[in-house]
Amino acid sequence: MNSTRAEIFDPGLDVFKVHFENDPIVPGLMLLLRELQQPTRPAPSSTVVERLLFKSFVRPGQAVTYVNEGPHTQINGDAGLCCSFSTLAGDLIETPAFMDEVCRSTQPVSPAREPLYWFLPEQIDLNDEGTHAQTVIDLQQVIARHPYLAQMADPALLVLTEALGNLALVLQQRRAGGAAASYVFARFDALQIDLNREVAASPLNLKTRVRHFGSFLAWDACAWDEQGMRLVIHNAISVKRKTP
Repeated sequence: MNSTRAEIFDPGLDVFKVHFENDPIVPGLMLLLRELQQPTRPAPSSTVVERLLFKSFVRPGQAVTYVNEGPHTQINGDAGLCCSFSTLAGDLIETPAFMDEVCRSTQPVSPAREPLYWFLPEQIDLNDEGTHAQTVIDLQQVIARHPYLAQMADPALLVLTEALGNLALVLQQRRAGGAAASYVFARFDALQIDLNREVAASPLNLKTRVRHFGSFLAWDACAWDEQGMRLVIHNAISVKRKTP
């Protein structure tokens, strides 16, 4: 089904105080969430988002247009194309192969970006090569500790994706000898998302593998609970953010 609709992100939302401080930008995952949560969309047991690309920033208060042509969506703003992706119904989410890597070294960590957009505990587990990181979070507690998340209809996907991306930042910071750098999402080849369950009351396990470090990060990740996989990210690319 083809459709077009306009959207304006309220500048008064508290998320813009932390993403980013003194440089408010609409989180890319919010652009995706607004589309996935449209009432006209069916609710399959899982959804696959393919070829998710972020081309330009959207500022709060800026009008954007969602253009849907079948499974394909483009989001356009003042500067042209902001974001594009395709969606399709998914099957049972399979466990990725990198889950087998053992992370046995527990290390303390501090936020490598805005603390209110960190979502990770004070300790995580790493593998010996420093390419994999794993931790456990209580999603309900994370949302409760960050009141601005309550202004979103369902922040679970945003929290999980950002937390998994933040694990990649931890690995990059360690590889760089402790130097922190700011990165933003540029591309996801695919996200397999379980949309059928409520936010789990049980702990959520997070694991990220980084395949390339430096000016851009290439990484894969997954999140799962006692009932199975909730999110698998395939070939994500994060690039260094140009600060104002």
